[in-house]
Amino acid sequence: RPELGAPAGRSKRKQPDKPREAVAPSALGLFMRAEIARLRQANPGMGIGQAQTIAGRNWATSEDNPETKRRGAAPHIFPEPRDAQGRLVL
Repeated sequence: RPELGAPAGRSKRKQPDKPREAVAPSALGLFMRAEIARLRQANPGMGIGQAQTIAGRNWATSEDNPETKRRGAAPHIFPEPRDAQGRLVL
């Protein structure tokens, strides 16, 4: 009913009563941010998509990953070249 306020076909967006509280970043988020920065610094021409892919693969065997701690690292999953810390390099 357009005569009640909002134009036809659109609804008014309700303003939140209070601001949202900040949520602590997850272990994955912290790792990905640092790892992508490290990869892009080591390889300035690398695209963000490629850096995200490599960082995701590194997360699979990272000591920061709680799943890796639970099941144990499986470094044979990704046979690409790795540095001394086990992180994927190009």
